[in-house]
Amino acid sequence: MGVMSFYGAWTATGAVQTDKTKESVAEVVRQLHLLQEQPISQAEMIAAKRADLQQSASTLETSAGIASQMGLLWSWHLPMTALQGESEGVQQTGLLAVRAAVARYADPRKASLLVVGDRRKIESGLRELHLGPVVVLDLDGKPLEEDIH
Repeated sequence: MGVMSFYGAWTATGAVQTDKTKESVAEVVRQLHLLQEQPISQAEMIAAKRADLQQSASTLETSAGIASQMGLLWSWHLPMTALQGESEGVQQTGLLAVRAAVARYADPRKASLLVVGDRRKIESGLRELHLGPVVVLDLDGKPLEEDIH
């Protein structure tokens, strides 16, 4: 999560073992479905806000962390005060607003998944999930014309 000057992508990231890529992607999709089917509870919301406060504080514990945050604010053309506003915004956001955002943006039918890894080892497993077309990109993010499928 981060402060942005405009809306951006809703992201979930993680590092996984290559041989667990298929299972990990399936779990992300399962979690997206659960978000749609089971509304976030008040207890989950409180825990998430507490975790956000802890994460925000730990990010600013080191000079490198502060420099990183300042660099992000600079690159997004935001004032340094935006950093404080982000945490305040998270803490002030109500449960109904979060549920509405989940309903609108965490839709697995509209999700695009970017998976980075050894194509020879992960592509067949991803195709087996039948989540939609698998588009292979080159190092510049352009679709490859050839398809090993």
